[in-house]
Amino acid sequence: VAVCLALLLPGVQSSSNAEGTLKPLPVASQIARQLSYDVRYAQVRNAFVVGIDETPTWRDTAALATVPAAHKANNGKPVVLLASATQGLDRRAEWFLEVYNPANIYTIGITQTKRVLFDQAHPINWTSIQTNYRELADALRSQGYQVDALTTAPVTTDTLAAYDVYVVATSWGNFTSAELDAIVEFVESGGGLFLTGLGWSWVNPDQGRTLDNYPMNILAAPFDIRFLEDAICDPNSNYQGNWCNPVFRSAAGHDLLIGVSKVGGPISPAPLRLLSSNVQTIITGSDSAYSTGGNYQAGSHPPLLVATQRGLGRVIALGHEAYLSNDDYDQNGIPNLHDYDNCQLGLNIIRWLAANSQRSALPGIVIPGDDEIQVAANLAERFWTNANTAVVASREDYTGSLLASNLAARLSFPLLYVTATAVPTETQTIMAHLGIVSIQAVGN
Repeated sequence: VAVCLALLLPGVQSSSNAEGTLKPLPVASQIARQLSYDVRYAQVRNAFVVGIDETPTWRDTAALATVPAAHKANNGKPVVLLASATQGLDRRAEWFLEVYNPANIYTIGITQTKRVLFDQAHPINWTSIQTNYRELADALRSQGYQVDALTTAPVTTDTLAAYDVYVVATSWGNFTSAELDAIVEFVESGGGLFLTGLGWSWVNPDQGRTLDNYPMNILAAPFDIRFLEDAICDPNSNYQGNWCNPVFRSAAGHDLLIGVSKVGGPISPAPLRLLSSNVQTIITGSDSAYSTGGNYQAGSHPPLLVATQRGLGRVIALGHEAYLSNDDYDQNGIPNLHDYDNCQLGLNIIRWLAANSQRSALPGIVIPGDDEIQVAANLAERFWTNANTAVVASREDYTGSLLASNLAARLSFPLLYVTATAVPTETQTIMAHLGIVSIQAVGN
């Protein structure tokens, strides 16, 4: 909620770190602290560590070949694969690795920035992160997401493999069969798909536009969701007396509704149809809500927001893209995004979809860092053929010091700890305190 308010009222600042209060540790430090309690370290205590200097893909056989080779050379003992790039391991690489006893192969990635891709390559697009979805994109970035736009078709498996969430907001452009297959594969392998649609804006029999050939329905069909052509109206719960601008009151009980009590605005949404019991209704109209085309009578609670799962991934569909837009439909100075709890709902949707992303399907340990992991991977790649040497690189901070110490205490062979500057005194102090002598610290 604070993120959404900050967008609406940029002059308002949080005062949560007032003098005298205990400031929370950075997220990376919290992750490092948790490593000492991670049961998986018991499993990799005698592991063989392999470094890969680039994120492997299923085509990068030279890099991937080091994993089974190390596994064999180490007489079947566990192997820890140290990946260097920000996105962690390509999920297809993990499919490749599954032929080699995945119970004994562990991945070490870095703290992963969740990545969201908005489709702007299939016109007509009613949304753009440069225009009417700009504030939503800014809110996501303030939460640590990387937000990009796909501006050139086609969307491919390779494109989607680098992202956690793919957003298609009320597109009128057709998707090829290859693109549809890529999107389904993305979801089945753990990606999150967010669809918004508005059937009544598309349907025009005189121009040959029907619900069956509506691009958003073709996208939603594999997930048993259908956008309808009528509008949801409500005589009792609505925006400023307009029956067909309903206000939805959400009930607690789902992560998507945390911080969300009302959704609405000067918007006429279309209902959705659930085509299987696998689809769950998240937000519906009230007892008095109905749809204009007769698909839903009063008391039938027309759905506005639904969610489902397919394979390892998740899908959400919303009955109008404008709830998350910074357009101001009634020109009252408040963008649609900031009416009621619309903004919070948008953040919750992306968070819920991204939280399920199987970016590292094999058991993995998270190590904070970026360039320092690249250094570690390069070093490990050279060392693994000669000795059971683990390599960890980090910035000169508390996180790296504690991380190296915790890892060294759980390995039966030396650990090479690399820092970009001189080895911090703090690191040496922690090692001495824990009585660890197996770390070789290298600075500069």
